[in-house]
Amino acid sequence: MNTNSRKILFISISVTLFTMAIVYYSFLIGRDIAERYTPLVDATMEIKLEATTAHLWFEEMMSGDQTVDIEAIWANLDQSEWYAQAMLDGGTNEEGTFLALNDPDLRSQIEETIDGIHHFRQIAKKRWASQSTSGVGSGIEQQFDLAFLKFNLSTDNVESALQKVRAEDLQTFKFTQVLLITLLLILGIIIGGLSLRFNNKRIKNIDVLK
Repeated sequence: MNTNSRKILFISISVTLFTMAIVYYSFLIGRDIAERYTPLVDATMEIKLEATTAHLWFEEMMSGDQTVDIEAIWANLDQSEWYAQAMLDGGTNEEGTFLALNDPDLRSQIEETIDGIHHFRQIAKKRWASQSTSGVGSGIEQQFDLAFLKFNLSTDNVESALQKVRAEDLQTFKFTQVLLITLLLILGIIIGGLSLRFNNKRIKNIDVLK
């Protein structure tokens, strides 16, 4: 094998390995977007949805609606806490699989959210136990609303952070795809040029033999 052949072989192998590395890296980013960040964003929305549902139905009960079951409200809060815990430890339900958060700051905020849910539940139980003095405008009713807003804010912060990370990963994913297409185009041009050169040389050699 001559020097030119070695150079061509070395370049081909290098470009192939580099392309494979980009494909694998792009795969990892795409998997993170699909399997980690998107379900976690959905989990933050479920936390707020379940807690908001509990809040609304609780206020309905406090207003005298007898069609609402208090146990259903506690169940909503249980579901809200389940999603928050799944963000810390991972979990699976009918909605899908949730991978645990690995960012210390986000984990800390979710732990605050769980504490907020516990605090919200405690105040709700106190209000329920003293219905005659915990109506709209009472001190405990204001604490109830404040606790709800506080843990919702914590969840919003986590959702915003996850959205940001997902958007950054999406940009990186797009960049790697463009880079991959460019490399494949360059590789195709190189292979095409070498094939044309080899074909022309073969034809010239045949003419010389003739």
